[in-house]
Amino acid sequence: MKISLKFNLFAVSLTQLISFRALVAFVYTFSSALAMSGYIWVFREEWDVHSSQFGLTSMTIWLAMQVHFLLLEFVTTFVPMQIIPFAILTWIILNVSSTLSPFELSPGFYRWGYALPGRELYDTLLQVWTRGCNPYLGRSLPILWSWWIVGVVGFAVALRYRHQTAMKAGIEIIENEKSERSRA
Repeated sequence: MKISLKFNLFAVSLTQLISFRALVAFVYTFSSALAMSGYIWVFREEWDVHSSQFGLTSMTIWLAMQVHFLLLEFVTTFVPMQIIPFAILTWIILNVSSTLSPFELSPGFYRWGYALPGRELYDTLLQVWTRGCNPYLGRSLPILWSWWIVGVVGFAVALRYRHQTAMKAGIEIIENEKSERSRA
């Protein structure tokens, strides 16, 4: 808290905070998506994919990374620190396990995995890489964009809560310092 007071970070408005964090989220996820797409493209060997698919791949990966970043921002705000590793690990396992086997061969119970962003990323990338042989864009993109909208709302709520909490803490610290000075 002392560092925040020294650099006057409590004076940052909510709009400035949301703008800065959204910019960081965009730059981080965009550069990570380009790097991941580049990694896939560097090691493609004889895989017959074209440069136009690189852009689609990186945009799809960027959208999924945005979803995960925004949701983790929300989770790290409201979930107690002791539980965060378990929440993140559970989120990772759920998303990865939803991509491992085709739902057409699984019992009906497991089809709730269609609602997870990991599965929809996988289906969208198959659509891009196979040039339309996996026609699930009508399902996968609306689900990914729905997750993104939920993530943006959660992101705004989380940052508003963090800002209010920081402002209250800053006021308490300043009042405590004033009361200590008056005693001395």
